[in-house]
Amino acid sequence: MEIEEIIEENFIATTMEQENEFLIPTFKTNLSDIRECDYVLEGFASIGAVGAMVTHTLIKHFRAYKIGGFFSPFLPAVVQKNNLEVIPPISIHYVPANPKNNNKSMIITTSIVNIPQTISAQLATSLQKLYEIFSPQKIYIIDGKPVLKRNWQEKAQTFMFDSKIGTLSTTQENKGSNDIVTKNKMSFWTEPFLLGQSAVNFQYYQQNYHTLLLCSEAWTEGVDPQSAISLLGVLEALLGLSKIDTSELRELMKEMSEQLNTTIQLGKDEKSRPNLYF
Repeated sequence: MEIEEIIEENFIATTMEQENEFLIPTFKTNLSDIRECDYVLEGFASIGAVGAMVTHTLIKHFRAYKIGGFFSPFLPAVVQKNNLEVIPPISIHYVPANPKNNNKSMIITTSIVNIPQTISAQLATSLQKLYEIFSPQKIYIIDGKPVLKRNWQEKAQTFMFDSKIGTLSTTQENKGSNDIVTKNKMSFWTEPFLLGQSAVNFQYYQQNYHTLLLCSEAWTEGVDPQSAISLLGVLEALLGLSKIDTSELRELMKEMSEQLNTTIQLGKDEKSRPNLYF
């Protein structure tokens, strides 16, 4: 199956010089048709897979259409189940302005796998060049904040770090953000500690864009759907989005709970068995 041709010539020239064999951009939509967007939402499969779960839920909620993505020899290719389409492990989606998203247009960038360090810097450079085409007002980076212990069935604590103000400000300009932070029981992240692709991207973006980190406490091992649900609730308030359906994430939580109970019961049964060895 052939990979879609890239038809944005300027984008070819800038990216292919940078990445060579590390990243292969593929776009089947003429990017000149999408000259502006209000903001970017970006989340990768990193800590607790929170960023990926949030962005995939938003893509489904808004019925965003894929405008392209990136392949790499360092990332596995994936075949979509329903139509056997080869999909890039890193994909870019567009949502036009409509009432469901407060009449704001957006780009949603996501991945289905964790990004290896080998291509981390190249990906950050390529995404920044791509976003220059759309001129977003803000970039939101969504990720998990690693914690070792947390009740996974309870709402996760969420944090925000603003590249412009950094900490809580009482100025009228930032009052709206402060009210949302307070209402949603968030915390301003005064000393953010990031890992992986989110850390690299933030360093690149903040020099040219108003960049915000939105993170929630998440397990360092395995997926954390409750953490993703908490962040989706924050995004609804922060961006004025319509109610987002989180039933799939809640179903995943239910399955995880059942698996955990089964594991605990198996452990108890194992302890109750008589010791037949001397």
